Amino acid sequence: MNKLVVINNISTNICLANRAKVARNLWSRITGLIGKKDFNPGEGLVLLPCKGIHTLGMRFPIDVLYVSETGVVTKILSGIKPNRWGPVLKETQFIIELPASIVQRTGTKTGDRIMLRSCSGAGEQ
Repeated sequence: MNKLVVINNISTNICLANRAKVARNLWSRITGLIGKKDFNPGEGLVLLPCKGIHTLGMRFPIDVLYVSETGVVTKILSGIKPNRWGPVLKETQFIIELPASIVQRTGTKTGDRIMLRSCSGAGEQ
């Protein structure tokens, strides 16, 4: 989990995170944010691939975006508290975890398109 990406909502032209980590292997996806003391604005975690989340063992609430293969936000969990389970959705390709209140502050909504871009500039979706 060392690759950093920028997460952009291309429907609103707003950056959701400018230093998000990507969790691509089973262990990094399972552990996610467990043990982290805080989650600052600009940070994020992309779980790829992923169809559902939990906040077991976490210390703070988070916002969660469920994203389809085409980059469309299909579900949003706002301010999900620690020690909860989110739904498992088969159409989800990846999930983005963000600091609580980012979704509300940025006006992100279901149907928006998300783009992940590596910090080096090479695009990916």
